[in-house]
Amino acid sequence: DALSPVPFGPIDQIMSLFLAELIGTTLLLLLGNGVVANVVLDGTKGEGAGWIAITFGWGTAVFVALFTVAGVSGAHINPAVTLGLAVAGKFPWAEVPMYIAAQMMALPIPGKRDSHWGYAWIPVLGPMAGGALAAGAYLLLGGAHIPLELSAWMGG
Repeated sequence: DALSPVPFGPIDQIMSLFLAELIGTTLLLLLGNGVVANVVLDGTKGEGAGWIAITFGWGTAVFVALFTVAGVSGAHINPAVTLGLAVAGKFPWAEVPMYIAAQMMALPIPGKRDSHWGYAWIPVLGPMAGGALAAGAYLLLGGAHIPLELSAWMGG
């Protein structure tokens, strides 16, 4: 099966998970922000295309990121997903720091135009808090019996 993770040694496995999350999150941000730039910047072919183009572009970005790395890391590609799954008991807490570190490395680069590191914590901690609250609601409503496996959705 093409989406099944390949068994690695401990270091190789850790690096594979880390790189998969880094690549998936980078793809998500690159493609998603790229479509926004195409729609809002003057002189681009997509200038003024509107919110439908942006939402379709972001949806495509999520699909590409998930499809690219799901077989290696589970494709969390977002700290809120990682934290939410850990709170719900569906992901080991020991791997949470590594996943979040990989996802955070895809944030804007200091010194680049429009990179606001002073505010970078807002879009990260806000969704993480939302992920933790959603996981709590999931457990409170008896969701512990609902499987949260991406492989089941992808036919694996």
